[in-house]
Amino acid sequence: MSSVPTLPPPHPFRAFRNEFRQRLLHATIWVLLRFSYLLWLPLRHFLELYRRLTFHRQRVIVIAGSLGKTTTTRAIWTALEGGVPGGLHEVENSFTWVAWSMVRQLCGRGRAIVEVGIGVPGQMGQYARALRPNVAVMTAIASDHLRKFRDPEHLWQEKSIIVASLPESGVAVLNADDPAVMRMIPLIRSRIVTFGFHPQSDVSVRLEHLSSAGSDVTIMTPAGGLTMRCGLLGEHLVRVLAAAVAVGWIEGVPLDEMQKRLGGFQATPGRMQPIPLPGRGLALCDDFKGGLETFHSALGSFARLPAPRRIAVLGSIYDSPEPRALAYADLARRAAACAGHLVLVGPDATLYAQELHCLPDAPPFDCVTTVDEAAKVLEGLLKPDDLLLIKGDGQQKLARIALHLAGVPVRCRILECPLENILCQTCPCRDVETSDSRRAPPGATDGMA
Repeated sequence: MSSVPTLPPPHPFRAFRNEFRQRLLHATIWVLLRFSYLLWLPLRHFLELYRRLTFHRQRVIVIAGSLGKTTTTRAIWTALEGGVPGGLHEVENSFTWVAWSMVRQLCGRGRAIVEVGIGVPGQMGQYARALRPNVAVMTAIASDHLRKFRDPEHLWQEKSIIVASLPESGVAVLNADDPAVMRMIPLIRSRIVTFGFHPQSDVSVRLEHLSSAGSDVTIMTPAGGLTMRCGLLGEHLVRVLAAAVAVGWIEGVPLDEMQKRLGGFQATPGRMQPIPLPGRGLALCDDFKGGLETFHSALGSFARLPAPRRIAVLGSIYDSPEPRALAYADLARRAAACAGHLVLVGPDATLYAQELHCLPDAPPFDCVTTVDEAAKVLEGLLKPDDLLLIKGDGQQKLARIALHLAGVPVRCRILECPLENILCQTCPCRDVETSDSRRAPPGATDGMA
């Protein structure tokens, strides 16, 4: 078995230079991300004027919600246009980045597809006025990003603005499996189309077979049914295909054309993304978002996938609900029920361990601090047929573990990364040697929901 690539310790002066270089890169990107709001102000007024003039000539489809927005956006692009444009949501899905996504689709297009995320009260209303969508897709409502809102009801009210703003000629596409989404129906004056696993959905999906090679699904619409195999692993991901087919049906795309386009649709990087590990099995990397509901979904899908042995790497919960100890104890029990070994990473590893020590049939587990330590544990643990789940907070960048095991040298050892929405695979800081002692500056990691 080949070993994980290791790098010799850098010279002290070189280490200082590299540390300074990464800090400068982080600071530059952080400023561009966080102060992009200044550009949003004039762009918002431009888009409001543009949409008043083009509302009936260009249809705008907006995707909102707490979970699954990017994968849903990619699936809708694929169903309607046959492919996903380059640069789709590579950085953010808020403010200036929303405007930029819309501006890219202004000239000569009869349809625009835009993903929107919120992080503060009042944001969704600005999107509703600037984009004036014809179709709005609501994926799900979750508990993350509550720090800027009074309570879950306040967050729900903010999310619901986009579907409530639709005109009577518009269409709201709602997740029938989420009670919080369905509770928005009384606010909506437009036509409503539902999707999901619920058999009474207008567009329903059924998972016929699930394996590490992909999912076989059947989707039923009022116009007929279609079957396909895709690379999405898990019910929470397969559901996005029903959303895409629902939008395609609304937009008049033939079912056979959507079946051809969506067949083979692959996972979004960082969302239950399969990563082959030569000689060590398969890793499922799900570290982009770390809300509590995403842990439940990932562990549920992980438990259903057939494998001789399952190993789970668990990190911190993003915006963990209180009391935190109960949330971690529940996840520890769920993980113990489906994994033969656990690797617990980061400052919250002890919260998992406290519950595992109390379980009579708990699997063996290791508590580590850094991704390097986790990779070393897994190097001696993984076998060719193992299935590995990597799940944690997006700030921890646990994808570096999969990169290590796949033979990709990673020099960045930061413990908490301020570039929350940038993937390690494409990050310019990945090859910059750093110590593992730094954390993100306070307030730098406020993400978009």
